[in-house]
Amino acid sequence: MAGLWAIRRAHAIAEATAAQPRISGDLVASRPSADGLVQVAAELIRRATGTEYVVITDTRGVRRWHTHTGRIGRVVSTDPSDVLAHREVSSCPTH
Repeated sequence: MAGLWAIRRAHAIAEATAAQPRISGDLVASRPSADGLVQVAAELIRRATGTEYVVITDTRGVRRWHTHTGRIGRVVSTDPSDVLAHREVSSCPTH
C-alpha cells in the first residue's frame, strides 16, 4: 500500500509542478540552463516536498532540471509522448 501512496504523491507533485505558470512560461521562453528559473523553481519544489528529485522536461523530452546540472539539456530516457497525451506515467530510475 505504501508504494501506491508514493505513486499518487509523485503524480500530485508532478501535476502541481506542471500547473505552475512561471515554469511553463520559462520552458517556452528560455533554453536549458543550470541557473534558470526552471532550475530554481524545481529545486524549491524538491525541497518543499522532500522528494529526491523533480523531473522537468520540455515537449521534446529535453531535461530542464536535474540534481546533477551536467545532465540539464540532455534527453530523458523515457518517451514524452504519453505525458503529452495527458496519460500518467510512473517509472523507477535504474541507478
